[in-house]
Order: sequence, then C-alpha cells, then structure tokens
Amino acid sequence: MPSLIRSWFHLAAPIALLVVVTGCDEDSSLDCNSYLDESPSGSHVTVQLINQRAEPIFFSHWEGCSSWGDLAGVEAPDGSTAEPPTFGFSCEFWQDHDTMPAVGCEAVSLTAVAPGGTHQVDWAPVYYQTQEMPESCFAGEVRNPCIQARTATAGTYTFSAVAHTAAEGCDGMEDPCPCEGPAQDTCSASGMLLSPAGDLLNASATLDYPTATEVDIIFQ
Repeated sequence: MPSLIRSWFHLAAPIALLVVVTGCDEDSSLDCNSYLDESPSGSHVTVQLINQRAEPIFFSHWEGCSSWGDLAGVEAPDGSTAEPPTFGFSCEFWQDHDTMPAVGCEAVSLTAVAPGGTHQVDWAPVYYQTQEMPESCFAGEVRNPCIQARTATAGTYTFSAVAHTAAEGCDGMEDPCPCEGPAQDTCSASGMLLSPAGDLLNASATLDYPTATEVDIIFQ
C-alpha cells in the first residue's frame, strides 16, 4: 500500500469511529427524552364530590404522597389508568437518581361532607401511563415499569373517587367535626392518627375534555 494511502487510512479510521460512537449517544439521549414527564396544558377541571346520602361521608388521602388528592383514579381516552407515582418517583426521576431517598407521607388529610354537601377537587390536565423505559435511561437500578405524566389531550375521561361512611382518630382534637361530620357543607383536618372507617363507597363520572371543565361525582 503506498505510504500516502496508508497515512490517510490511519487518520480516517479514528475519525469514523468517533462519528459512530457520538451518533449512538445522541440517539440514546433522544430515546430517554421521550420518557420525561409532560406538563399540564389547558384548563384545569373542577371535580365535585357530591353527597346525596342521608349521612355524612368521608374522604381521605396521604398528604405529600399523591398529586390527585381525594381523587381515586382517572382513566384517559387511550385507556391508561396508571396512578401518579408515589412521592413523584417517575421515569424522569429515575433518569437522574440512582437510589431512593428517605421520604415519607406527611399526614392524613380527612374531609367530612354533610348530606347535600359538595367537596371540590382540582384536576390539573395530566394523566399517567405505565412505561417500560430502556435500561440505558436509568441512572442506577432498572425500576421498570415506571410511570410517566402525559399532557391531557381532547377526549373522554373517567374520574373516580372513594368515600367512607365513618372516620376515626379525632380523640383529643378540639374540633371532632372531621370524624363526626359537619351539620352542613364540609370540614377538614390533618393528622397522623386520622383514618377513614366504616363502609367503602365508590362512584365515578365521565367528562369530555376540554369541551367541559366541571364534572360531578355523586354518592348516593
């Protein structure tokens, strides 16, 4: 092989290798970006939890654990029914963290709703999908399936909520209303010892988003 050709070959080979390796890194980054959380866009939805029973009903959730509050579930038009990731440990979170931090729920939020009363919950227009993210996207241990927040698109959404017929844990509280039930409207409290009790009640309702931005879930 002439010396000029040999010199060109030895110079070009590392350059070609560099181009190939760099291209793979870019493709991997783009693939991982498709699993990042999406933000709400558009009008929020007011979900009204209405008590049409003859006795108070009680809603509860752990503060700091779920972004849905007293909503139990949201089914998207594509059939996705995944719940928000606990403590926000989403697919995106695991791209940046290789270990699980020491966290805990803050307290139980308990809301009592009188007969004829309404408890309003705000829904930011995002839903959640269960994903199998590529192993190369995880900063550490592979934690599939993981949860991704998706921006709500137009379509029919089903909202569900869970209530109880009793509550407990108000002993020693200055105002036991959250466990006994208010005379009208609602009352709320937060505490580590508060807990729903009694029978479980389920209800749901559908909404065509974004044509409508208010939906009633009725407990009868």
